[in-house]
Amino acid sequence: TLANAPRAGDHKVEVRDSKGLVPVANIPDITILLVVDSVLPSLANALGGDTLTITGSGFPISKDFVSVTLSTADGETSCIVKTTSET
Repeated sequence: TLANAPRAGDHKVEVRDSKGLVPVANIPDITILLVVDSVLPSLANALGGDTLTITGSGFPISKDFVSVTLSTADGETSCIVKTTSET
């Protein structure tokens, strides 16, 4: 049972019981994909100030591990991440 869904990336699997780590041979790593289902609104003000909502799965829970950059023909703009969740 996981307290939180795993974030995107490669993860080693460990099995633990009340006495600690249980040795298990040949458990492959698990790869979790970062999936973006939607970005709303689909149009934003070029001067900024809009709140974008990005939904999907595999996101880190802490905003310390998230960065969002919008790319246009004129260049890139870094966004301020206000809140995050697994989805």
